[in-house]
Amino acid sequence: MSPIAMNRMESGIRLAIALFERLGAKANGIPEILSDDCILEHIHSGTKRDIYKGKERVKQYYEDLRKEKSNLAFETEEIIGFGHRCVIRWKCVWTDEEGIEKAMRGMDLMREKYDLLCEILSYSSDSR
Repeated sequence: MSPIAMNRMESGIRLAIALFERLGAKANGIPEILSDDCILEHIHSGTKRDIYKGKERVKQYYEDLRKEKSNLAFETEEIIGFGHRCVIRWKCVWTDEEGIEKAMRGMDLMREKYDLLCEILSYSSDSR
C-alpha cells in the first residue's frame, strides 16, 4: 500500500485522537478540527437524543460539558479506524460537586472529510 493510501486510512484515527487530546486541554483547539457543517449527535442512556449542528454549536457542547464537569478526564480504551470512519471507546472520569469520583463509558462513531471531523455520533450511559 502506498504511503498516500495509508495516510488516508489513518486520517479518521488521527482526528479522533486529536479531539480527545483537545478535550483534555479544556476544549482548546477543537474548532480547528471540525468542518463548518459538523454534526454531533449524543444519545444518553439509549433514550434522550441531542443534536448539535455546525462547528460553533459542537464547540459549545464540549465547552459546556467541561464547565459542568470541570475536572473531566477522558481515557481512550480502544480505537479502530476504517479510512474516513473511526470508532473510539472511551472512559470519562470526574469528581462531582460533593467530591465523589464518578465515571462513565461510551463510544463515538466519527466520520471525516477533507481532514476535518464532519460527524460525531456519541453514545453514553450518562444523562449528564
